[in-house]
Amino acid sequence: MSEFTFLKDKVVLVTGSTRGIGHAICDAFAREGAKTICTGTKQDSCDQVSQEFQDNPSPTGNLCNIMLTT
Repeated sequence: MSEFTFLKDKVVLVTGSTRGIGHAICDAFAREGAKTICTGTKQDSCDQVSQEFQDNPSPTGNLCNIMLTT
């Protein structure tokens, strides 16, 4: 942990966190002690995120489609 001690034990929901910037944000929050919920639109991608962060019990991968339809 570093300078962001205010994140310790906070819950953070990161959408689109199975790749790219969202993935990096999920990783950073988890390393700073936040209880991180990583979401994506494909279950296999969510499972992969959970496996990647296996050393840190925080990031959990959850299928979550937040697309709006009209």
